[in-house]
Amino acid sequence: MTKAKISILCTLAIKVVFLTLTPTTAAAANSVTSCGSTITSSGTWTLAQNLTCTGDGIDVQVANVILKLNGFTITGPGTNAGTGVLVASSEGTSLNKVTVLGPGTITNFQNGIVFQGTNGGGAVDLAIVNNLMGILLLGDTAAVIPLNLLISQNQLQSSVESISGPLAESTIVGNSCSNSEDCINLVGASGNRILGNLCNGNRHAGIEVGANIGGGVSTGNTVEGNQTSDNRIYGIFLGPDSSANHLIGNVAFQNRLLDINEFNPHCGNDTFLSDAFGRASQSCVK
Repeated sequence: MTKAKISILCTLAIKVVFLTLTPTTAAAANSVTSCGSTITSSGTWTLAQNLTCTGDGIDVQVANVILKLNGFTITGPGTNAGTGVLVASSEGTSLNKVTVLGPGTITNFQNGIVFQGTNGGGAVDLAIVNNLMGILLLGDTAAVIPLNLLISQNQLQSSVESISGPLAESTIVGNSCSNSEDCINLVGASGNRILGNLCNGNRHAGIEVGANIGGGVSTGNTVEGNQTSDNRIYGIFLGPDSSANHLIGNVAFQNRLLDINEFNPHCGNDTFLSDAFGRASQSCVK
């Protein structure tokens, strides 16, 4: 067989292999291309273009999903309607391991991201701006609250609440937020770690734990190494439903009313270690 024939046969073989593999590769790619998309199969899903929505953006209804925004933006209909990404378990089922991964932006929704009764996963490296609520945490209809989330390296701006709701045994680390009503507001939250966040320049407080009477006791949370400065009312506020929380090495200066406000008389069961601040509500704050 001549060299020319061998070359032609090799070329044809390569083309056959390519044509055989191409449909399989295309079928394996999970792309999101439209508003109102519902994800019902596990795997990695990728946003393929910017979305401008008149209602909800993306609804994740199955466990073990990574949703990559891939640098694109999901824009909503305004801050009185819609959710950018909804991750909601049905009653008591604790939808597991759903992560929304940046880079990418979620903007102009009533809720940027909702985690309802979910276990594992989280939100990483996102810009969540100009929503009424940035990341909203909710219990499901069986009162199962979000658990084991990682909320990390997000930029959250211009919300009523940037990160808000009940949360258990999760980590909120390395986020930055400004021009929100509150940066982090955990009610009925237990065993969480709030680490190294920049909560500066918000309209009410940088960090609130157990702030609302009747919202469930927020207990056993560690608030460590955060910066909460230039907020209009409080840097850090431990409310009437807070108990046995631990503040370590936080920096809180130039907040308009108080840098650290401990609501419980004599600090209750909350502890303080090596926090740097200007003004606190009680001498037991250290």
